[in-house]
Amino acid sequence: MTDAAPRLVVVAGPTASGKSSLALWLAQQLRAHILVVDSRQVYRGMDVGTAKATAAERALVVHHGLDLVNPGEQFDAAMFVEHARGVITRAQQDGVALVVEGGTGLYLRALVRGLMAAPSRDEALRERLRAQAAHEGWPVLHARLREVDPVYAARVEKTDPVRITRGLEVFELTGKPFSALEAEHAFAQRPYQVLGFVLATEKDAHAHAVAARVTNMWNGGLLPETRQLLTQLPPDHPLMDTINYAQARDHLVAGMPATAAMAQMRLRTTQFAKRQRTWFRKETWLTTVTPGQRQEILAQARVFLGQT
Repeated sequence: MTDAAPRLVVVAGPTASGKSSLALWLAQQLRAHILVVDSRQVYRGMDVGTAKATAAERALVVHHGLDLVNPGEQFDAAMFVEHARGVITRAQQDGVALVVEGGTGLYLRALVRGLMAAPSRDEALRERLRAQAAHEGWPVLHARLREVDPVYAARVEKTDPVRITRGLEVFELTGKPFSALEAEHAFAQRPYQVLGFVLATEKDAHAHAVAARVTNMWNGGLLPETRQLLTQLPPDHPLMDTINYAQARDHLVAGMPATAAMAQMRLRTTQFAKRQRTWFRKETWLTTVTPGQRQEILAQARVFLGQT
């Protein structure tokens, strides 16, 4: 990495931590664009349930990384990094600062620390794994993953079809555990100069934010948005297992009471945020900050970007 490498201000954090609000404010102060790092906001039509930036927010600050593909189309970390590199190159050429904002840890790590070499998707293999899961359940496949790659399996939920499939896919195609490939790569690349922050929130404040978000989503269009998605995807599609959409689907398709569905949304959001915090604690290049440190963050960003 050289002094000519692009400079990125990163605002990371768990879901419902307020990172989007902080990134929007920061971008306005820095006259910057925002590059969103979110594995679900890349999909068109997944707006309410992913807390995607609104039209009004996008009118205030240019957002990149949103609405890149249709639901059901292939998208992964490598595709995101390719897109992000183009955004960063154009921003540097135009003299525009970038605030990178998001909570998808793998995508963020791949962007700022490099993408490890791994085999491409094998759709035939994935179909076989999905068929096995439909017959035996994802916990059975998770047990198989634990046998071949206990390190990676320890980070993966027993009902996470995306990561279970990827872990088994990599092992079957290479004969190596996914975690071994990670260790070999070590995410040691440094393509950009980065000033990174991760937002921490007090437990009660986060619980309140989660509850408010769930209520706003449920009353603000989540159900019609989910109905529309169900015209494009089968109910058991992995994308329909995304938090918020899964509970709306269960309400619409299986008759789960609204109160129960919303309670599940709150629970799963809280659990997901906990896993995100665990992930970000391992990213030593991120400095922990609180929502009350906006001015301090802005001052550091201005010095980093040479805007003083």
